[in-house]
Amino acid sequence: MSGIPHSWESERVLLGGLLSSPELHADVREVMRPEAFTQPNHRALYQLLLRLAGQGVVPDLPAVMDATCPDPTQASDLEAFGGPTYLCALPGPSASGDHVVPTARPLQDHANRSD
Repeated sequence: MSGIPHSWESERVLLGGLLSSPELHADVREVMRPEAFTQPNHRALYQLLLRLAGQGVVPDLPAVMDATCPDPTQASDLEAFGGPTYLCALPGPSASGDHVVPTARPLQDHANRSD
């Protein structure tokens, strides 16, 4: 999987894997910068995951939901990440912890070459 092209699908696999296996967040943080994401909603979600982890919160889907809508009587910020349906679909069948770090490296390498 190390030769995967940079694409929104790769970003989606990475984010879905992080949401389903948040224990891998530290490994990805070592190799991946938010700027490596080409999709603005993916970049925003990754930045939120970084912020949550920095606050000592497990960066998983429930934490993202809580962070974007702490008060159920107010509007949610989930649209910034693609909306609730998109966000909930990220940790789908293709989102495996096995693919997280191997997906992060080529995405960051591509971003480094593009700089």
